[in-house]
Amino acid sequence: EELSREAKLERDVRALLNKIAPENLNKVVRQMADIDIQSKDEMVQVTNLICKNALEARHYSATYAGMIVTLHEKYPEFPGENEGDKPQDFKRILLNTVQEEYERLPRTMAPTEEQKVKFKDDKDGLSTEMIRQKDRLLANMTFIGNLYLRNMLSMKVVQQVLKELVESEPDGTLPDELRIHC
Repeated sequence: EELSREAKLERDVRALLNKIAPENLNKVVRQMADIDIQSKDEMVQVTNLICKNALEARHYSATYAGMIVTLHEKYPEFPGENEGDKPQDFKRILLNTVQEEYERLPRTMAPTEEQKVKFKDDKDGLSTEMIRQKDRLLANMTFIGNLYLRNMLSMKVVQQVLKELVESEPDGTLPDELRIHC
């Protein structure tokens, strides 16, 4: 059975991302750059896979950020969807992906009501879920920091993130210790 173009692209990108390490970064980046991306949707697919892997492998965050810098220079630009829209390139799509991931992060490390209900009879499951949530938040902040260090994010973006992390809540309570840790 023949795979669709989308499925082949995902398979090929995942295979390369699974090989990434600091010692073989240049080889993997060359192979990633050789992937024929033919549309904005394919670029979004590739970007989502890269970001997902970067957040799952926090210890390679700097490696992924380095790869992103190189791919930004090599991947094509696609016209905006509507007349007058800015062209869509790898960096713009990446920034949208990173912003969406950041906005999905919880604003507190306390379990949500939904999590409490889901894990009401499973304290270990809730604990595991909270650790996973904390790790994802830390991975996201590490990734944002590494993108900033490589001039892929502006100071304005980083300042906004920092402000949101350390700002007091409207009721005057201080931010979670984890937010300060980021």
